[in-house]
Amino acid sequence: MNGRAGRVAEGLVFTVPLAVLAAAAVAAVSESGARVFLDACARATATLASLPTVLVIALTGSIAGLTLWHGSRQARLSREAVRLAARHAVDPPPQVAALARRLGIRRLSVTSLPSNLAYCAGLLRPTVVVSRALVATLTPAALEAVLAHEAVHARRRHPLRQGIAHVLGRALWIVPAAGALADIRRLRFELAADRAAVRRTGRRPLAEALLALHHPVSPPGPATVAGGASLLSLRIDALTGEDTHPRLRLPTGAVVRSLLGVTVVALLALLVAVGPDVRENALTPMPMDAPATLDMAVAWVLRIAAAAGVWTVARMLSRGGSRVPLR
Repeated sequence: MNGRAGRVAEGLVFTVPLAVLAAAAVAAVSESGARVFLDACARATATLASLPTVLVIALTGSIAGLTLWHGSRQARLSREAVRLAARHAVDPPPQVAALARRLGIRRLSVTSLPSNLAYCAGLLRPTVVVSRALVATLTPAALEAVLAHEAVHARRRHPLRQGIAHVLGRALWIVPAAGALADIRRLRFELAADRAAVRRTGRRPLAEALLALHHPVSPPGPATVAGGASLLSLRIDALTGEDTHPRLRLPTGAVVRSLLGVTVVALLALLVAVGPDVRENALTPMPMDAPATLDMAVAWVLRIAAAAGVWTVARMLSRGGSRVPLR
């Protein structure tokens, strides 16, 4: 929903209770009015008895739907990243092919794209992609550092693991910390591959390679593409600093909203488990006379107030980013 709808929902949280109190005051003037108001409250309460079940179903459905959507999207973008390199593939230079074999790279694609590119893509069959321009730019030691880095991604299936973490981080919208954890996991993959490259070639060749990759054209599907210029500034800081194992922390706002979301889910589960069944006679049709019309109107006001409150909580949970600070 857009911002205007959100402001309207938040306004209802404050205005609807005032309207209900005003209606109660008016109803208290007469005995029939009081009976109508109490009947409306009873009907709204009976309807709300099934609200936790409806919300649990909606929450489960939204998570499943988002999982399918983001999963299919990441799979498609991963295929596009591999096909992009295949459409512009050229024969790899003999020294590059020999180096890839020594590093255990099973699938190597050298592309003629006019950019300095190096990445690993492919969920089930990881493929290391480097551009001919990058091969021509780097020294042999720097090229070995790049291929050693990408070999770690391919061997450990980082594109698939990154994609799964990304999908879960987007699907679990009620736990914003999941998205931040996906970012942390991706950075850890990059740092682990960097450390493997440093052990093989030293820091200087890897630093040279990172500088050459500083302004590349990013391939599609960043969540399922490992290596290259991913999180480049943080990797350079870790490479040039004294601490090669930086401590990562979750944003405080994401943690607070996640705790709130987990609390809401736990309460809904508890209400579904111990809540009373909704009887059919609580929702039986009523004659459309004046008292019955007022009864239903007040009951719907109460239902709208409950829905507005749920929307406000959901909007609070989804607000804010998941940027990962690096210490």
